[in-house]
Amino acid sequence: MLRNLLLLTTLCAFLLLPACSQTEDSNAAVDTTQKQNNKVTRTKDTQQASDNSYTIVYKKINGETIKLIERKSSYQKLTIKDLQESVEKKDPDATYELARRYLKGEGVIQDISKALSLLDSAVDLGSTEALNDMASFYQVGNFGYKKNMNKAFGLFKQAAERGDSLAQYNTATCYFNGYGTDIDYKESLYWSNTAAEQKDPGALQLLGKHYLQGAGVSQNTKKAISLFEEAIALGDSTAYAELGHLYAEGKLVKQNLDKAISLFNKGVAAGEPNSIGQLGYLYSKGKGVPKNIAKGLEYTRKAAQMGIPFAQNNLGSAYYSGRGIKQSDSSAFHWIQLAAEQGYPIAMGTLGGFYLIPVGTKQDLNKAYEYSIKAAKKCDAGGIFTLGQMYEYGEVVKQSAQKAFAHYFIAKELETQDQNFTAAVNSYLTPLKAKMSASEIQAAEREIPKLKKEYGLQ
Repeated sequence: MLRNLLLLTTLCAFLLLPACSQTEDSNAAVDTTQKQNNKVTRTKDTQQASDNSYTIVYKKINGETIKLIERKSSYQKLTIKDLQESVEKKDPDATYELARRYLKGEGVIQDISKALSLLDSAVDLGSTEALNDMASFYQVGNFGYKKNMNKAFGLFKQAAERGDSLAQYNTATCYFNGYGTDIDYKESLYWSNTAAEQKDPGALQLLGKHYLQGAGVSQNTKKAISLFEEAIALGDSTAYAELGHLYAEGKLVKQNLDKAISLFNKGVAAGEPNSIGQLGYLYSKGKGVPKNIAKGLEYTRKAAQMGIPFAQNNLGSAYYSGRGIKQSDSSAFHWIQLAAEQGYPIAMGTLGGFYLIPVGTKQDLNKAYEYSIKAAKKCDAGGIFTLGQMYEYGEVVKQSAQKAFAHYFIAKELETQDQNFTAAVNSYLTPLKAKMSASEIQAAEREIPKLKKEYGLQ
């Protein structure tokens, strides 16, 4: 049976999904906890890092754009010979610093293999900085490390429990987005607040997102803006993108494209990839700037190569449609898959459809279901639409006209702004409904609230 797959034809950037309900009970193992003013406090044996200040830089190494953490350290003043002597004495900080030098080729001939070997040793010796770097490599899949979000999360949390503010922020981000663990806003707030107490700029930015989206706290746009501005003042360039998107979207504040573009340009000047991707979106749509699809794709590709999931999704969408670029199903699949593996809901829903049809890959109905159900649980209309098709035709799941009807109905209800999507859903829903009896339709309608609860839409 030939299916239609609808990719959202509009480029989507920093999409704010419908709020999915969260259970109060956390699945994460924690020590003694007590909730006070939306902040979780706990008794924990942590080792406070002596200096948590850092700068995030993006550097091309062996053709890959790598996110590197730069910290001030007295070891940076040591010579290679001094470092090597300290490494022989199993000094974890010296081992990490020497790994960093070999990775970047500072004072030595660049040697990635030696750098990674030293990094492994630094982790074994207890270096918190090495834990952070290794977690980042597993998160993205750099330097031959096989991408493993579960392992990245575990390493981030291990470093976080030692008191490192960057690791605490990364752990909070994992809980916020469901990277390598279940989404848990309570835990995300705990780690965000813990890092923010150390004036970690990234954590302040993430707290701003909590308040902006009402994730685990009462929605408060004014507080979110204040937190974004504080993060910017402390050097967090990602907050430029968050604040810029707020003004570009114009839903929670009065739209101000000039202000949004100014903020994005500041982010671009700092090399911040989310801002680069946002400008790509604006140029592709001609919002606040002259429409320039080629320039939009240039920015989008750059952000995608830096690992930004919404940009990867947008680039994949462009390849699928051939919008401003040579159409390529294989390239579409590649970029959509990268975004989906980072938990980006739209990409997961699209990837499910790609496996169902198939597009750019071999048909795999099990993977179609796997990614579609993941997308559905993040409130993605595309994933729910694909599940409707699978229930209608009995692929992987038991055939059920009632469940197919309910999925189509919810998908249509979620995505009211895109007329093409609505038309695609109706092309399935209308003929299905025509074949159903009144009692079957009533049974299908009773399925709707059950599915909404299952997918966190109530």
